[in-house]
Amino acid sequence: MDYGDRATIQVSLDRRIVDDIEAAGLDAARVAEELLRRYARDLRSAAMTDADRQTLQDRINADVAWYNRFVDEHGPFGQSLRNL
Repeated sequence: MDYGDRATIQVSLDRRIVDDIEAAGLDAARVAEELLRRYARDLRSAAMTDADRQTLQDRINADVAWYNRFVDEHGPFGQSLRNL
């Protein structure tokens, strides 16, 4: 499926998440792209109510909060590799 112009970004993911996705026979990059596509589609949707937008924003905020807690507890993703 062609989605038009491509942009290259760098994303660091919890290794356990990637392992689970790959163990299921899926490509982690494609899964991440599909999830981001769904977020973007939801944001663009004219049918979204203010409550829908707030629910989506709450989900995004929860994801960011989880990431921040993880980093506070374990350090940034890849930190151990930089220390080699």
